[in-house]
Amino acid sequence: MIYDTGGLKQLIKKCIYENNTDKKIKLFVKINTLLPKEQRTRMPLFITNDYINKVLYKLEDTHSRQQISENIIKK
Repeated sequence: MIYDTGGLKQLIKKCIYENNTDKKIKLFVKINTLLPKEQRTRMPLFITNDYINKVLYKLEDTHSRQQISENIIKK
């Protein structure tokens, strides 16, 4: 599955800084569905802001490292 990492990063940042919990959960679910199946998160029944932020920071870090390694390979 090919996905837009730039758009995904923007959604991750938007979700991290969203104050409304309902909107944050909806964004989180959307982000999760955009990820390849092997990177998707199994969501617990009870989702907290801390849980969402923890997962999003890990995703952001993972995608940043992937982009750096892709740029090194291109050079």
